[in-house]
Amino acid sequence: MNGEGKTFGFARSIWAAIDMETRRPTLLDVEGLSAYITDRPCPIEKPGKIAPVENNTSGYISRVCREMQVPNTYVPDVDDRATMCAFAAAISQVENGVPAVMADVAAGWELL
Repeated sequence: MNGEGKTFGFARSIWAAIDMETRRPTLLDVEGLSAYITDRPCPIEKPGKIAPVENNTSGYISRVCREMQVPNTYVPDVDDRATMCAFAAAISQVENGVPAVMADVAAGWELL
């Protein structure tokens, strides 16, 4: 409601809380949200199950292989630093749409 008590919109949401230290579900403290919760009927339907996203796996593989300039049948040597850094950079390009910072990719390899 606005300052004059007039309803100007409705919303439905589903909340989940994750403990940042344990990375496990935890209870949500709704103290601050209680002002927005009402018993009034909401004209928005309750959500149903969310449909799974259909992955285009073969397209993804083709795109990563194209970035690496290798055939779709390529089997990377997972123990080879240069290969795996190129693989990570290609995945990063496909996922993020921007080139990976190779110094960061190499630093990640060193953490393994």
